[in-house]
Amino acid sequence: MTTIYRIERTKEKIMAAAFDEFSEHGFAGTTTKEIARKASVNVVTIFRHFNTKEGLFSAVIEKKTKDLMKAVQLNLEPSEDVVADLTKIGISLHKNMTSNAKMVKLITIEVSKHHPMIWKPIANSYLDSVDALAGYFYNAMKKGLIREINADIAAVMFFSFFYRNMMSYAFRKGDPLYQMDRGSIGKYVSLFVNGFIGDERRYDEKRGKH
Repeated sequence: MTTIYRIERTKEKIMAAAFDEFSEHGFAGTTTKEIARKASVNVVTIFRHFNTKEGLFSAVIEKKTKDLMKAVQLNLEPSEDVVADLTKIGISLHKNMTSNAKMVKLITIEVSKHHPMIWKPIANSYLDSVDALAGYFYNAMKKGLIREINADIAAVMFFSFFYRNMMSYAFRKGDPLYQMDRGSIGKYVSLFVNGFIGDERRYDEKRGKH
C-alpha cells in the first residue's frame, strides 16, 4: 500500500464519517472529536488533512455535490416503447435521487448559511436533467411515438414527481403520499403516458370546446 493511497483512504474515511455526522447533527452540532472517533483516527489527523472543521465541511459538500450531479444526469433516446423507456428512467431517477436524500437535506439546511454558491451547480444539474427529458419527449414526437405535446412541461411534470419524493425521503425518511417501487413507478408512468380520457381525443374536444 503506497503512502498516497493511505492518505487518500484516510481522507475518504474522515469525509464519510463527517458526512454522517453533519447530516445527523448539522454543522454546529457536529464535533471533530466525534468525527475522529467514527473514522478511527485522531483529531490531529483531521486538522492535518483539512485544516479546520469548516475546511472539512467544504470538502464533504464539494464531493457530495459532484456525486449528486452525476446521479441525476440522463442520456436518453426513445425506443419503440415509451412506457418501458419512462419506467426505466423513473426507476433510475428514484434510485439515484433517494440515495442522495441525506445530501439534499444537508445542503438545504446548512449550505445556505455556509456555502450559498453550492446551490448553483446543483440547480443546474436538475435543469440539465429536465432538459434531457424534454429532449426525449421531443424526439419521441419526431418519431411519431407520442402525440404533439409541450415537451418542456412534460419534462417538468415527470421530473417533479421524483423530486418531490426525494425531498420527502430527505426530511421525513419516507414518502407519506406514495410508496415508490418498480410496480408503483410503472403505474405512474402508465397514467402519465395514457392520461385520463381513454382514447386519443383531447380533453377540451371531449367537452365540446374548439
